[in-house]
Amino acid sequence: MTYLRKPTIATDPLHPGSSGNYTEYKPADASERVRVTADVRAVLNDSPIARCLKVITRNGESKNFETITGEDGLTFGIKDFISDTVPNLIGKLRDQSPALLSDAFGEHRVDAESHAWQQTHISKKNDQGLVAVQWFREGLDRLLCERSLHELQLDLFREETIEPSITICRNKGWHLEFTLAALAGIVNSFGGGGTRTLVKKAEVVAGSGASERAVVRELVEIYVCEMPDLLLTRQPCSCCGAVSGTKQARFRLPTI
Repeated sequence: MTYLRKPTIATDPLHPGSSGNYTEYKPADASERVRVTADVRAVLNDSPIARCLKVITRNGESKNFETITGEDGLTFGIKDFISDTVPNLIGKLRDQSPALLSDAFGEHRVDAESHAWQQTHISKKNDQGLVAVQWFREGLDRLLCERSLHELQLDLFREETIEPSITICRNKGWHLEFTLAALAGIVNSFGGGGTRTLVKKAEVVAGSGASERAVVRELVEIYVCEMPDLLLTRQPCSCCGAVSGTKQARFRLPTI
């Protein structure tokens, strides 16, 4: 079951090709906005992974399971998945819930599953690419509003964001919970490869033999410089409660 968005999901993106603006298909009704936030908070617990999700979604206030925007051609779901995630999402649905694919895309299912069609329509420009295809946008809307697929989104979040973050921690011998949360946020924006590049820059700035805390502090500052729309404050982290310069909790790396 879907719900009314503003603009409606049938409305074509409003800012095709814009460098700064993109369309956000938000819940039109206040009660729906409360519900999608509550759906995120319902899966949050005290595990490090859930607390990373809490940071990335700002406790469900900025991202939710049903998010759809035209940023970079398409962002959607619990972590702002991008167009490059679509083949993985469709592939998992084909294997696990083929009936839902048919319900979502109907006569367009063959195209939705086609790697060639997907690649032809992927764009990194705001409000262009997949988000500009009405039947795909409407089908994605149906899938994201299917609560039974929340677990699938969480699996994708673990694969794309948490596992690369944990791998970096293991390779570096890092153990601070704040580090995992910071890496998850950066991986969510830059991917594993991009994050490793930023880590190398941070290690150079921090200096030879620098502590984990020193390197990660430089890493966060570099990340903010790379993402100028972010506002860096000294408010306690909502993931672990740590503020830069304070004692930070340690965590046990989850088994991948």
